[in-house]
Amino acid sequence: MIILVILIALGAYFGVAWSQNLWPLAVDEVVVPTFTPGIDETADWKTYTNSDYGFQLKFTDVWEGYQVRKSGPAIGKDGEALSMASFSFRVPTTSKIYTDSFGKDGFATVFNISVYTKQQWNKTGGGLPLLAKNDQYVFSYASWQDPPEDLVSKNLNLQGIYSSFKFTKQLAWATKPVL
Repeated sequence: MIILVILIALGAYFGVAWSQNLWPLAVDEVVVPTFTPGIDETADWKTYTNSDYGFQLKFTDVWEGYQVRKSGPAIGKDGEALSMASFSFRVPTTSKIYTDSFGKDGFATVFNISVYTKQQWNKTGGGLPLLAKNDQYVFSYASWQDPPEDLVSKNLNLQGIYSSFKFTKQLAWATKPVL
């Protein structure tokens, strides 16, 4: 008798579910995710390679005629090296009043990359934006503060350039933070 009541209750339940389109559960569409390889937006950019410290960056055509100036090591008051080297990435400017930190007319320094040993970084560089590090060096960057008027409207794509940083030498470990 109990079994008969249970069967009637289940029949009523499924009958109501069927009449209200709740049963059977139907799947209208199956979506299968597909992997699409990312497009490398930097594929046609120009590449700067530094063989001394084993890194490279990529630049858009807006950087036509750019120069890289190396300076350093930076020496502190006590005569100790504060960094290994600094690289100034410069673009041509038409500004007649702008001189870069090297005192040369016609070029504006857009950003610098400084290279430190781990010991130098821990002592002096920790407050600067970290670009990347490997088992030998720590790389930081600093962008310009006061660009010349003719370069203000140009898209120099600094984030894209910073993101294109990669090591060219195989080293024991290397990390590249998300910018």
